[in-house]
Amino acid sequence: MGAQKEQKEYWNTESSSDGYCEKQLEGLREIAVLEMIDAALARAKLQPKRILEIGGGSQFVSRHLCNHYPNAEVVCIDISEIRIDAFNQYYKGAPGNLRTVGGVDARLLPFQDGEFDLIIGDTMLHHIGFLKLALFEINHYLSDAGKAVFVREPIVGLLGVWLYRLFRLTGHANKHMEINCFEYKRMLLQW
Repeated sequence: MGAQKEQKEYWNTESSSDGYCEKQLEGLREIAVLEMIDAALARAKLQPKRILEIGGGSQFVSRHLCNHYPNAEVVCIDISEIRIDAFNQYYKGAPGNLRTVGGVDARLLPFQDGEFDLIIGDTMLHHIGFLKLALFEINHYLSDAGKAVFVREPIVGLLGVWLYRLFRLTGHANKHMEINCFEYKRMLLQW
């Protein structure tokens, strides 16, 4: 529970900083996240009716999915209520097929079994404590033909640890990277 609390506190603080929303979205555009999502979805060959994005406080992927699948209901959840609220205010309205919910832990999803045809996450699995439990939970919420798609998960293991040490030495690491370095080590043990 401690790591989840740290993640929530981190995202709450980060989301409250000036210009956070625009900086976050600019970064996502620069690294072509939507192109990665589209490539993964093309391979999945789905026509989902209900979609869940986990850890999608920026709603960047969820809003894209609303356009990509206009007849689907998209639910976007994040552990931080503040992050969801900040982006709701930033966007000044949501597509009719998007619902956002903050304060949701991916290990304790408040949905019905088999409720979603697609569950998606962008760079979020490594933030979850007890990853195996979370993946077990996520599987419950997929329909029989449903698929889970997780993109941009960082390198786990010794190489990841060395990369983060390099970032620290060059002054490019921040508090979030420190949390993540710990998360990666724990994730490796869970696998």
